[in-house]
Amino acid sequence: MPKDEFQETWPEASRDPEPYQTLARRFKVSELVVARRALDLGYITKDKFIEFYNDFLATHRTSWQHL
Repeated sequence: MPKDEFQETWPEASRDPEPYQTLARRFKVSELVVARRALDLGYITKDKFIEFYNDFLATHRTSWQHL
């Protein structure tokens, strides 16, 4: 996910109720990858990332157990 493209798309996506999902579809990556990129580029705080990460794990943990 190129930095320049991310920076161009983040302002609009961040107004979406689910910005990570929106950008994950656009860039064909996971929501977790999008959240990490947002953290690395300073668009979200570490606390916000950790909150998302914990929610992400809770949501996906049960589906991973069935693999």
